[in-house]
Amino acid sequence: MSSEGATTLLISSDSYGAVIVIRAAGELDYDCVPVFQRELSRALDRDTGPPELLVLDLSGLTFCDSTGLAGLLWGMRRSQETGTRMVLAGASSALLHMLRITGLLPYFETAASAAEAMGRPGTAAGTEADRASGPAWPGSGRVEVDVQADDRPGPWGGPDLDQVAQLVDQPEAPAAQ
Repeated sequence: MSSEGATTLLISSDSYGAVIVIRAAGELDYDCVPVFQRELSRALDRDTGPPELLVLDLSGLTFCDSTGLAGLLWGMRRSQETGTRMVLAGASSALLHMLRITGLLPYFETAASAAEAMGRPGTAAGTEADRASGPAWPGSGRVEVDVQADDRPGPWGGPDLDQVAQLVDQPEAPAAQ
């Protein structure tokens, strides 16, 4: 959390036809997960239908707590429900470590950057058509959230721990030999 008792999460999103990129910068914690979830819902529930690909560019995150992780799991579940492929792009080594030690990393598709997730130039997945499509990052809308600790919302409606366990298929325990 930031030193002044306020949590800040900056969210911006861009649409590239059947691809939506949501960039999150700052802290993804208890205070900001509801806003993060609203942006994911807005992207997945578009009037034109869900995108084929939802890229979550997390390269700007400075902090993610357990509720932030639950928010990512919620996003994964919602994207699966809509048939949208979701990729976590630019996740920090700390976030990847948290996903790894909780056993959740294999359930997320990851990419080093949003450009890589989209198959843009400079990545192995880039194609001639991608190179001809113009700049990768046109101007975007930006929503800034500055939530004060005293304004903390009530229960944010996200999954409880039992629901989090149900979001992924738990592997069976190895059979005794």
